[in-house]
Amino acid sequence: MSKDSWLLSHYHGELLDASAILVFIDSFCQNLGLESVEVDQAALVKVKDHIRKHEDTITSLFKLLGHFVCAFSEFKPLKTAFSKKAISEELCSIENHQNAILAFELCRHALSDACFRFKDNEETLKVSDLSLSRSYYIDLIKVLSDVDTKRSPFAVALIFESLVYSQPLIIERTGNAFTIDSNQRHS
Repeated sequence: MSKDSWLLSHYHGELLDASAILVFIDSFCQNLGLESVEVDQAALVKVKDHIRKHEDTITSLFKLLGHFVCAFSEFKPLKTAFSKKAISEELCSIENHQNAILAFELCRHALSDACFRFKDNEETLKVSDLSLSRSYYIDLIKVLSDVDTKRSPFAVALIFESLVYSQPLIIERTGNAFTIDSNQRHS
């Protein structure tokens, strides 16, 4: 598949827009029942600066999400840990869980209903909901809570790419939609 440049530039802009990130943080935390969380604005600027610094290596949406998650986890803009009432005790025990969870959920939201075009532009892959088991989610948050911007962005990009391609896919071809089996992927 070729990069869908509109999709990449659209999400690139969204992930560099501090106000959009703050709106997502507020909405996500309200849904968890959290009344307020402390956000370090300077850390958000560092996240944006990291993505800008590496724009030349960000050639796909997955790499963009990898860089975003790593920068968010490393620079820790969310200073308030989530409570046991809001998330499980197991997730609460993970250091930096709030930044890993929020960065992952923002990227998961970005990927929901995303569309990718195949090289011939006759087929479009539409991502459905990225469903995860409880144990996978906990292990993923453990991994994402300890990533950094130097050694981890491409590994995190591979995680997102694997998550997308492990889901049932919707392929639209000239107006007709159908689901393909996970074992019948195109490259």
